[in-house]
Amino acid sequence: WQDPQPTQSPLDAIKQLVSRFTQERPVALSLDLHAHSRRCNLFSFGCSARRRREFNDRRAPGFERVFPRMLADRCEAFQYGGCSYNM
Repeated sequence: WQDPQPTQSPLDAIKQLVSRFTQERPVALSLDLHAHSRRCNLFSFGCSARRRREFNDRRAPGFERVFPRMLADRCEAFQYGGCSYNM
């Protein structure tokens, strides 16, 4: 686990990559794109306020909802009502 390999543990490799990026500049947005067998259209998941506090996230409340709202305004397939911010 000290040296994650992208093919064996992709999430750890992504965390390592983001960590390197944040040394140069802040990361404002990350997207996890995937599909579900029981949900149609596009939607997003986000952290709850409690989880954001645990991560010491100092951004304004609701920050994680801005991009999904903008996307919903511009893309008919994106369902803002299908988003969940309780992760």
